[in-house]
Amino acid sequence: MKIRWLSAGITTCLAVTMALSSTAGSAIAKQKPEVRFHPVYKTATFIEDNWSSSNNQTTREEKVWNYLNARKNLLQFQDQAQNHFQLKDVTKDPLGMTHYRLQEVYHGIPVYGSQQTIHSNQKGVFTTFMGQVIP
Repeated sequence: MKIRWLSAGITTCLAVTMALSSTAGSAIAKQKPEVRFHPVYKTATFIEDNWSSSNNQTTREEKVWNYLNARKNLLQFQDQAQNHFQLKDVTKDPLGMTHYRLQEVYHGIPVYGSQQTIHSNQKGVFTTFMGQVIP
């Protein structure tokens, strides 16, 4: 009788541990950005994100460069973002979202068809990257 209770207790503990560990794993997976890639260039064309700069003292432009540098593995560029992109326009809509329009450049020359838009919410958290980067 004691063995059955012990067996039931161990089984219950094991089931609870597995359920909790799978819940924690899915919470971590949700922290990763959702990414869609270009079929030919294999660079990210859409990133649904929840990224914020650890340094709140930086300017809006510096936050954009920090974001792009943090995502350079998905966008497949080397060096610093400032050397690969030009910030063309910054607008804020009535909802408080900020939209950053960028142009990819190669040695200062605009790359045809390679424009990007980055969106941040009212708190300055970057939520979306859209556009084509040509490596």
